[in-house]
Order: sequence, then structure tokens, then C-alpha cells
Amino acid sequence: MLKGISVEAYQLLAALLLVSFVSWPEHCNAQATSNLFHVEMNKTDGSYSIMGAGSVGVVFRSRVAAKIDGRWWRSTDYPKHEVVESEISDDLGVARQIIVTHSGIEGAPNLLCVLKIRPETSSGDVEVRVENHQSKAVLVQVIRPIEAFGTQILELGGPYDLDRVLSDSLSEDRPELRIHDLLDKMPAEMHRAVGSQLIYNRKSGLSLFVGALRSEEHTSELQSLRH
Repeated sequence: MLKGISVEAYQLLAALLLVSFVSWPEHCNAQATSNLFHVEMNKTDGSYSIMGAGSVGVVFRSRVAAKIDGRWWRSTDYPKHEVVESEISDDLGVARQIIVTHSGIEGAPNLLCVLKIRPETSSGDVEVRVENHQSKAVLVQVIRPIEAFGTQILELGGPYDLDRVLSDSLSEDRPELRIHDLLDKMPAEMHRAVGSQLIYNRKSGLSLFVGALRSEEHTSELQSLRH
């Protein structure tokens, strides 16, 4: 099975999600819908799901995470998940915004996740912030807006062995950009990218694009799979 999919940033990072489907879930906690996909925030465990249409269902289910002072903290670790929903307008237009504050662990900084979905587009973004309410400083080493998990990490509506992945690099030719089968064994068992990855299923024709909107130093990675 695919072990994990993540986008990492050493400072604040927003990840762009472009998913080519529509979804109408029967029930949800907090939700936002664009013209091509749907996001559902689970108020119970602090995870969120990107939803697809028909048999595709959930494309991936994710939590957010941060490595702070050498320790990983994940949104699903926290007992409290305070959700605020609103309609906003920014430089990119009107968006449905869901802000989730993950808290309730004594001595641990809070994680704040901001989901923005733009109803008239096929895109949205995920931003994660670390809120430190302690008297001492903390070192934020890595932030993950996407850390997908579950029995099947990614569902694009076609056979798993027909998923293909294209990861970018620091330059256009070093190392040479190549399209790989998602099942390919990569170094360290992951498909690593600098700022963006495109995953495409050759049978269904559906795809997922994840990219960094901004960060001072970042890397994204899609871990390869184990059977």
C-alpha cells in the first residue's frame, strides 16, 4: 500500500489543490465546494477530505502536521478542533474559508489550518500555522499542510498501478524531469519534488496537482508504496 503523501515546508507553506471532479457528500461537518471538487473538515478528529464524484469518492483524507523541537505534532493528536466558517474576498476573488484551530494539549503549540476553496474555480489552498502560547520559544522545523493517511492513500478512479507521477526539481534539467509509475521504487522509497507534483491515472483520466504557493524553503514528497 502507499505509505504516505505529504507536502512539507520549513516555514509557512500553502499548498494548491487542483482536483478534476465534483462531489456531493451525504453528510459533513464543515464543508466547501468549488465547481469541480468538494472539501469536508471532520470536527471530531481534525482531518479533512478531498472528495470526488461517483465511484471515486474520497480522493484522499489528510491531517496537517508540524515538527516542533524535534517532535511531530499532528492535528489528529489534539483533542479539540474549533472550526470557524466564513465567506471572504481576497486578491484571488471570493472564497469559502474554513479555519480550524487544533488545541488542548498542555505544553504543545496549537496548529491552525486555513482551507480556502473558490466556488467558481477548480482550485483551493491549504495553509498551516503554528501558534505558540508558551513563555519559551519553540523551533518550527517542518510544516505539512498535507499528510494523507488511511488504508488507500490516493484514489483517482482507476487501477492503482496506472497512476503516474511527475515531480519538479530545483532546475529544469538537474535532475532530468521524468514521469514515473507511482509504484516505481524510488530512492528512500518516495517521489520527492521541490514545489509541485502531478499525479494522473491513465485509465480514469483524473488527476491531482499539489504545489507550493509560497515558502522560503520547502520540499514536497510523495512516499512510494509498500506491498
